[in-house]
Amino acid sequence: MGARHIGWYFWWYRFPMANSLDELLNALDGQESQPLVGTSVKLPQNLRAAAQAARKLGLIKSTSEIAGAGMRDQLTALANRAALDEHYARVPSTRPSLAQITHAYAQLHGHVLAERFDLIKESADRVVIDEPNADAHDVLIYATALLRERNNAA
Repeated sequence: MGARHIGWYFWWYRFPMANSLDELLNALDGQESQPLVGTSVKLPQNLRAAAQAARKLGLIKSTSEIAGAGMRDQLTALANRAALDEHYARVPSTRPSLAQITHAYAQLHGHVLAERFDLIKESADRVVIDEPNADAHDVLIYATALLRERNNAA
């Protein structure tokens, strides 16, 4: 139960989560080979046309296959987000800071400031003063400008 999607959650807490989240995770962990059920889904025409073209190219077996995969991916992402939110609510000290998130983002994207956590931390602290909803991109823009300003002053 929950092993494929967020098994760490069960290991960490060792007790059930909110009933609706538990229900969502149990449904997502169901067998891929379960019987299909009919449903009516309205799709934008362009997505339907793209799925039909992909089927003709042999990339997918059916529109239902791609729609189901997309739904599974989105529901899995939502379940992971909900589990993280619940985890952060229970253990607020585990939520990464904006500086930590920005540092990880910079490392993942090979940003020139990836090795400058000091500058990222300073920039994150300054940016949130004027923009409380700032994200990693905002911090990197500020940090880049700050570095450029310091290099020009030197």
